[in-house]
Amino acid sequence: FLWAFSPNILANASLAAEDFTAASLIFISTLFFVYLTKNQSYKSSVVFGLLLGFCLISKYTAILIIPVIIVLAVPFDKVRFKYLAVSVLVACAVILSFYRFTEIPFYVKGFINTLAYQKRGQAGFCWGKYSLTGFWYYYLVVILFKTPLPLLISIPFIFSRKIDRQVKFLCATPILLILAASSANK
Repeated sequence: FLWAFSPNILANASLAAEDFTAASLIFISTLFFVYLTKNQSYKSSVVFGLLLGFCLISKYTAILIIPVIIVLAVPFDKVRFKYLAVSVLVACAVILSFYRFTEIPFYVKGFINTLAYQKRGQAGFCWGKYSLTGFWYYYLVVILFKTPLPLLISIPFIFSRKIDRQVKFLCATPILLILAASSANK
């Protein structure tokens, strides 16, 4: 509900932007991973693997879903390895097929270039200051200014409610991990 009626999503959803695609696939893949942990089957594993594969080819920085999935898997120690293995194999098959099985070095090179770019940093402007390597707090400022005020106000209220701790963990973990990784990025 909050995603569908967010002014940022409504304004940009019609654009063919890789950020929107990656964000959507990270969100959907994370939700489906949670579904997989509750409904373990080969069918769920294949669907999660497809979503994960599409997520990983949507944008190189979507690799951030991997630590999210690992952290989310910890409380679900009952996730069977065979189902995760099927998901990983399906995700690899998606990536290989999109790179025609022979062009996978380009995919790897893209990751290497992305890491080099992030290590080098980018010039930025935030709170009246310039930097050649960015600001660790940049995305916190962006969230403050771009997130609709009713949503910002409702976050503490939502997390103070008597919601299952596991649900709170599942909601907060992807957000915090991606925000931490983005803040560490130059």
